Amino acid sequence: MRRSTGSRIGATSLLVLVVAGGALAAAPGSVQASGPSGAGLQAVDLPRPVRGATAVRLLGDRVGEAAALNDLTAAELTDLLTTDSTAWVDPTGRVFFEEVAFSGTASGAGEAVAPLDQTFQLHSKSDSSRTIFLDFDGGTASGTSWHASKPNVPTTQPAWDPSGNGAAFDDAEKTKIQAVWESVAEDYAPFDVDVTTQDPGPAGIHRSGLADTAYGSHVLVTPSSGAQSAICSGGCGGVAYLGVFGSSQGGSAGDGYGYFQPAWVFPQSLGNDPKSIAEAAAHEVGHNFGLRHDGNTNANPDYDLGHGSWAPIMGAGYYEPISQWSKGDYTGANNQQDDLATIAGVVGLRTDEAPSSPAGAPLPPSGTAYVASRTDVDTYVLGTCSGPVTLEAAPLAASTDLDIALSLLDATGQVVATADPPSAQVSTSRASGMGASLTQTLPSGVYYVSVDGVGNGPWATGYDDYGSLGAYTLSRTGSCDGIAPVTVTPTPTPTPTTTPTTTPTPTTPPTTTPTTTSTTTTPSTSTSPPAPATLRVKAPRTAKVGSRPKVVVKVTRGSAPATGTAVVSVGARSWTLSLSSGTARLRLPRAQAGRLRITVRYSGDATTLPSTTRWTIRVRG
Repeated sequence: MRRSTGSRIGATSLLVLVVAGGALAAAPGSVQASGPSGAGLQAVDLPRPVRGATAVRLLGDRVGEAAALNDLTAAELTDLLTTDSTAWVDPTGRVFFEEVAFSGTASGAGEAVAPLDQTFQLHSKSDSSRTIFLDFDGGTASGTSWHASKPNVPTTQPAWDPSGNGAAFDDAEKTKIQAVWESVAEDYAPFDVDVTTQDPGPAGIHRSGLADTAYGSHVLVTPSSGAQSAICSGGCGGVAYLGVFGSSQGGSAGDGYGYFQPAWVFPQSLGNDPKSIAEAAAHEVGHNFGLRHDGNTNANPDYDLGHGSWAPIMGAGYYEPISQWSKGDYTGANNQQDDLATIAGVVGLRTDEAPSSPAGAPLPPSGTAYVASRTDVDTYVLGTCSGPVTLEAAPLAASTDLDIALSLLDATGQVVATADPPSAQVSTSRASGMGASLTQTLPSGVYYVSVDGVGNGPWATGYDDYGSLGAYTLSRTGSCDGIAPVTVTPTPTPTPTTTPTTTPTPTTPPTTTPTTTSTTTTPSTSTSPPAPATLRVKAPRTAKVGSRPKVVVKVTRGSAPATGTAVVSVGARSWTLSLSSGTARLRLPRAQAGRLRITVRYSGDATTLPSTTRWTIRVRG
C-alpha cells in the first residue's frame, strides 16, 4: 500500500483478536484444504458486542448459528465464551478476543538480510500463489468488516515510522522491516506460502471464488491511533479474523483485498520492536488460518508465556528466542489444536527436496533447504570422501524455529558421527546451539549427511521436535568428490532352451562367387570421470557503505587451473564471468548497509565437476 503520514501515540497494552469462520477451500499441496466454512449462513443480530454468560444468554437458541459462522460447534462456542474472559461476540455473531498484549524487551534489528534497496521486494517463496503480505508503508483500508462493525475506523492509515522522521524510510527502518520479514518468513517456511513485503495487489489477497487459487492475508503494520482506538477502545497490539485465509465471503467489498482483511498490527503498542512486531504478525496470520490461542491452565489461561528459551507462537512469544508452532504438548497447555495440520490444510507444505534415507539421495543443496515436517529428514550424498571432512548446517534466520541435528552416514547408512548441541537463550531474540557442525577424519569410502529438526530436553525445561522446522544451509570442506555412487542392475542370464535336431535333405549347392571381407578394428578408449573442483573466493568480510568490494574467484582441478565460467549472484543480481587461468574478478556495485550474501557457482567443464560456495560481506557505515 502507498505510504502516508499520520499521528503517533504512546505504548498501550491491549490486544484484540477478532474471529470469524471463513472458506477453507481445496488448495494444491501435500495436504488438501477443507471445504468452505460459514458459506451461505445467516449472521445473527445482537444489540451490542457481548461476552461470557451474557453472550450465551443473548444468543439463546441461535448459538448454533453463531458457532457455525466461526467454524465451531455450539458446545465449543459455549465453552469458549464461558471459560475465556477475553472472548466476545460482535453484533453479527463473529467471535473476537480482547486481551492484554505483551510488549517484549527491545531486541534490536540486527543486520539487514538483503540489500536495503530490496527491502520492499522480499519474498520467501515467490513461486507460491498463496501470499502473506507484510505491509509497512500505510495506505487506505475502507469498506471492510472492520468499518461495518466499527464505523469510526478511519480509511487512511499511516506508515510505520519508528524513527519518527516522516514519510521516507531510512536505513535503520528498512533494517527493522527486514528483521520482521525474516522472522515471519521463518515461521511459515514449512508451508507453500510466500511471505513478502512486495504488494501483490488486491488480486493476490482477495479470493473471488473457489476456482481462484491466488489468495492470502494482508498484514497492515500501522501506528494508526484512529483505527486502534476505534477497534479496541484505546489500545491493542493487533486484530485479526479467524479462518479467513482463502475466504471468498463478503465478495469484493472493502478495499479490494477482501472483506475480512487486513489483519492489523499496531507497532506503537509493541515498543516498535522488530521481534515483538514479528511475533504479533505471525500470530495474527495464524488466526487467519484458523488457529486459536495457546494458554496455560497453571498460569495465564489466554497466552502461555513460555519457559526456558521456548514459547508457542499462538501464545506470547515476545520473551523467548525460540517461538514455534504447537499442538498443546507443553505442561499446562489448554489447547490441543494441531497448528501445523491446520495451516497445511489450507495451503499445503513445501515440496521435500531430499529423502530421509541414502536411497536416491541428491547432492547437497547449493542454496537454502527446508525441514518442513516432524518426519522430514533430509539426506544428501557426499560421494567418496577421505581424510578430514567438516560439515556445517546453519539456520538461515537469526530468529530460527529450526533446531538442527547433523549426522554423517557411511555407505550402508550407519551413523558415523552426530552433532546436536543443546540450545540456550542468549537474549529474547537470539538462541545459541540451533545449528550444528562436525569434523571427522574418514577412511576412503562413500558417505552421506542428514539434517533433522530436533527438540531439546523434556517439556518441563525444553521442547520437542514438533515445531522444530525451518530453513537451513549446508556446507562442506574437505576431500569429497561429490559423485553419487552408481548402482548397476545386473542383466539376468537367459534360461537355455533345447532345439530339436533334424536331418537336412541333401541339395545341390549353388555356385557362388567368393567375396573378400575387410575387417577394421576400432580401438576402445577409456575416458576418466570428471574430477571435483576446488572453488575459492577471496573477498573482504567487512566493507564500508558506498564502497565497491572486490571479489576474486579461483577454480582449480587438482593443481591445474579450471576452464569455463563462474556465476556470482548477490540478491536478485548476477554476473557471469569467464575464467582466465582459472581466475575471474568482479567489482561489486556500491554497497549499502546490511549483509551482502554472495553465491558463487562454477559451471564445470568436460574434466571438472560443478561447484558452489557462499560468502557474506557485512557492510557498515
